[in-house]
Amino acid sequence: MKTQALTSALILLALGGCEQAPAPDNAVTAAASPAPPAEKDYYADRINALTDKQRDSVLLKAIKDAGGECSAVTGSSAHAPVKGRHAWIAHCAADKDLRALDWVVVLQPGGMMSIVRPGAL
Repeated sequence: MKTQALTSALILLALGGCEQAPAPDNAVTAAASPAPPAEKDYYADRINALTDKQRDSVLLKAIKDAGGECSAVTGSSAHAPVKGRHAWIAHCAADKDLRALDWVVVLQPGGMMSIVRPGAL
């Protein structure tokens, strides 16, 4: 549970630098503004808006916080949804035994992330 909280905090910090829309000047403007995205897509949209390196860093932190082996994420891409949740596959650098490791990182409600090996899906 502690690692999930740390992962959520990291994601929020990484995404915190993104620009936010200025507050509306009056109620008419606020009424005309589109509704904020559903929470289910909010974090996924923010992650998808990151550069490749930023996304790789967020996924690396999620993997490490969950206790997964990964010295560096060498690339990542969108993965098919897992149980209806957004997911990405992270390719980790080869370890000392020259084995490359892949992890599927699944976005959970509230912005937390969990990891699973691709063969376990």
